[in-house]
Amino acid sequence: MTFLEIYFRQEWKDKFSDRYFFPSLIRIIRLVESYFSFLSFANS
Repeated sequence: MTFLEIYFRQEWKDKFSDRYFFPSLIRIIRLVESYFSFLSFANS
């Protein structure tokens, strides 16, 4: 493994650690769910 691979892997870990990545992912999923429920409510 080269230094660059180690560096970028560490960068990836820092950017997408559980603390940051998963809360935003959950927030996006909830936004999408509320959007689709709004669409189905508007269509009915």
